[in-house]
Amino acid sequence: MTQIHRLVRSRALRIAVTGLGLALLIHGINMGQAAAVLGQADLRLELLGVGLTTLGLSCAVLAWATVVRASGASVALPRLASWYLQGVFVGHVTPSSAGGDATRATGLSRAIGHGRGLASLAASRMASGLSMAICGFIGALVAHVDFGVPVVLAAAAYLGLMLGIWWLALGAHRLTRTLHRHNRRVVASAARAVTPVTEALASFRETPGALFGCVGLAVAGWMLNIFAMQSFAAAVGVHQPPSIFAVVVPISLIATMVPVAINGIGLREGVLVGLMVHLGEGSARSGALAILIDLQLIPFAIIGAWLFIRSHRRAPAVLIPAGAV
Repeated sequence: MTQIHRLVRSRALRIAVTGLGLALLIHGINMGQAAAVLGQADLRLELLGVGLTTLGLSCAVLAWATVVRASGASVALPRLASWYLQGVFVGHVTPSSAGGDATRATGLSRAIGHGRGLASLAASRMASGLSMAICGFIGALVAHVDFGVPVVLAAAAYLGLMLGIWWLALGAHRLTRTLHRHNRRVVASAARAVTPVTEALASFRETPGALFGCVGLAVAGWMLNIFAMQSFAAAVGVHQPPSIFAVVVPISLIATMVPVAINGIGLREGVLVGLMVHLGEGSARSGALAILIDLQLIPFAIIGAWLFIRSHRRAPAVLIPAGAV
């Protein structure tokens, strides 16, 4: 098992799988035709997609700010936006998207403490996951004729999983309090180490309005992202309703979680193209759409890179008094 674990986590395997995924994608798509489709894309619809993506990211930052304030601290919104965009940049240049979350967690934890910082980030990420599950389930119900009952059941299972994760996270403090008295020192020490995080998560139960506000903003942000995808798709001649993208995009994003590829590159695009072809779209248009979706966050990653470089020339973040926002 140890050798298998090392193999799965090895950089060489990730590079090989990523290269294989890209090779299969290129083999299955006429890249010349896809490039031609991109060259003829409607610029107005592309700009609309970028605008909707910007609004979606803004909702994500506001959702994060909501739980930060609920934790008892208040960090200036521009600072949170800066950390968020830096996370977009780091997530693009590291082998895993978790690097982006690590960047955000580091910045926020320095400002308000690691317990509240990690708990606030975890809550915002869980809100994002729940919003994707809600929209995906509704989309699967609406588009059940296109995807079938198995996809509806899978969407329902994912929604149930996200609700279960919320329930476990908000109640994890009971377990860590119990493990403080464990007779094994390692277990007790680990429990004490994570207690600030679990206690901070438990404190959110006292502010249900903030949690619902966070989830509401996350849902709004994800819906804006779906409309952005629809706009990018229309720009290259792919015309599908929002319900289709509510299902297709989450499925393709699962590839980013596969540990044997670098950020799911190659696999993510292949899944997206395969699903769109299944829905009757041409491979050239589907390939052009996959490329557009990959490129949509590049402008924000560039801004994040500039903020990342700038922040490392400045003093560490400090606690900002409540009411500063």
